[in-house]
Amino acid sequence: MSNRLLAAEKIVVALGGNALQRGQDVFSLEAMKEALAVVCDVFRDKALVVVHGNGPQVTAVLKEGMTFSQAIKITQDKTFELALEAMNSLGISTSNVELHNTRVIVDPLSSAFRNPTKPVGPWVNSASELESLGHDYIEKNGVYRRVVPSPEPLEIIDYKAINDSLDNGKIVFAGGGGGVPVNSRDRELNVDAVIDKDRVAELLRERVKANLLVILTAVPGYIKDFGSENARLILRMKYADALRLGEDDEMAGSMGPKLIAAGLAASRGKVAVITDFSGLRKMASNDESSATIVTLL
Repeated sequence: MSNRLLAAEKIVVALGGNALQRGQDVFSLEAMKEALAVVCDVFRDKALVVVHGNGPQVTAVLKEGMTFSQAIKITQDKTFELALEAMNSLGISTSNVELHNTRVIVDPLSSAFRNPTKPVGPWVNSASELESLGHDYIEKNGVYRRVVPSPEPLEIIDYKAINDSLDNGKIVFAGGGGGVPVNSRDRELNVDAVIDKDRVAELLRERVKANLLVILTAVPGYIKDFGSENARLILRMKYADALRLGEDDEMAGSMGPKLIAAGLAASRGKVAVITDFSGLRKMASNDESSATIVTLL
């Protein structure tokens, strides 16, 4: 196993919501089984927190009159139920697995509410339906996707309970979908926003004093000149470069938040890894050739 994985005793893994989707099924049991088969194997006997995304899932449960705060709570519950079913199917004991419905404080006056950047829901072929509903959206290669505000996470209300569970040997699912956004003014669940799950994963890593942040995505890491003939995977990156690249407008809603979260972890003296499931498997075999590793120096 890679020394970076071997040395870490407490780990936060951020798992993208797209990794839990198969076709039109946004709560796919097979996808969850594939994800947890890798994560639970590589990090067996470690103190582990799993933070999952919910970009494809949150709009699937969002009903008229419901805030995103309320919808995210539902996705946390549904994803955890799916995780338990997947683990049972894989023969992994669930007796020590816990869900913490995680509340995250945000500032309702944040500038993020004037500049929506977080993609949610499916890609669609026409912008007209999104426009008719008054949704903000982005366009990429001729298809469109809704975007919503994604304010910075200020504090995780439930981190002490999460840490207690880790200290008691539990595998913890927490911070799902970036956590349930809570209004910092009145502590109510009245916030129409989706917090980036990678930023919450890093804040949670700091609060529970985890040694390692692993961000799992669809590609092996940060690929410079992605999509061109000159594309290449960057294997090593200093925190300052990760933070700088993460602020690039072209990366908003995709690799940008991952680089920022990894850069923040590294700036605090910890190691962060951005990779896919295959790259994580390779790291478990002491092969770091398929991952971007972000460090302080």
